[in-house]
Amino acid sequence: MEYGSLRRSKTLLRDRSIKSSTWRVFMKNCTSTALILLSLFFGFFLVILNPSLSLAASDSTAEDLYVKGGKTIQAGTGLLASPLLIKKERRHLDYSMTYLRGGYFLNDPSEKKFLPRGNLEGIVQVAGSNVTEGFGDYMVELAFLLRYNVVYPDWRIVPYFQFGAGIVYNDLYKDRTQDLIGQSIEFSPQLSLGFRFLLGRGWSLDLEGMYHHVSNAGLDDRNVGVNAFGGSIAATYFFGSSK
Repeated sequence: MEYGSLRRSKTLLRDRSIKSSTWRVFMKNCTSTALILLSLFFGFFLVILNPSLSLAASDSTAEDLYVKGGKTIQAGTGLLASPLLIKKERRHLDYSMTYLRGGYFLNDPSEKKFLPRGNLEGIVQVAGSNVTEGFGDYMVELAFLLRYNVVYPDWRIVPYFQFGAGIVYNDLYKDRTQDLIGQSIEFSPQLSLGFRFLLGRGWSLDLEGMYHHVSNAGLDDRNVGVNAFGGSIAATYFFGSSK
């Protein structure tokens, strides 16, 4: 009788633990999804309602700052979750990311045949990530990105999208119970969609939604990979422009 009672107690505790873990994962997915949607839709509706909206008293517009040869320094932080709503059989890996980006405007804004008016920005990114749930402790990344800024003369809100790839050094591979990350050096293709809100001469507040993939291109047997989605908030300083 005592053995049967003990066994039932262990089963109940295990079931409660599974339910608790499932609930935490569900809440993390909801939080990450909400962060992405709030960042993107808030910026989108501001653009639709009034693209020349001023967030601070200033005579700076996108046309003044987004000029060929101009430079930017962007610092930001955010949260990413993997997997997010899809492929539940993957091991969970949630992490916070802090990044520093240096940008260079490659051309002046101009009309494009298949794109809205804008210009290109080359970016070098250095990022550090701290694992908040999952396995391992950290990732350090060096990435090269290409960003397209949507620039119109009187706008103080500048949408952008970017893509690129990087190299990631990590300690996640040391956990032999997982098959997502197989070695200390991995690759990180990524995509982002964001908005810059021009605050004053030379400064902006930025919101960004991001897809971040980490894998080793088959160089190791453990290569299921990480597919993380999340959002970030950042600040940018513009300098080196001729206007």
